[in-house]
Amino acid sequence: MNTAQKAGAAGASIAGLFAALSIAAPGLVRDEGWVTVTYDDPAHGAALPTACAGVTGAKYGVKAGKRYSQAECEAMTARAMLDHALAIQHCTPAGLPTKTHAAFIRFT
Repeated sequence: MNTAQKAGAAGASIAGLFAALSIAAPGLVRDEGWVTVTYDDPAHGAALPTACAGVTGAKYGVKAGKRYSQAECEAMTARAMLDHALAIQHCTPAGLPTKTHAAFIRFT
């Protein structure tokens, strides 16, 4: 595979990833809810502060008792979804249907 073919394959992979994210995001927000104030995670309680569309972790700036603007929530949720999508890229088969890929992203 030459350099141009590799670049084309990488571009297609990135395009597929973002297509799947665009399908996954609305469902994730609908299922998780959109909460701009930190709340206790339903499964882990106060031990796991949660905000926006189910985002957890200090990595994303989630802190107990904090309020987030719409823009902050959008950025945190997008970053978390992209991180999760990239984390599973190595174990999802090439050519996976976009809706199936979106479902895997939502699951993670």
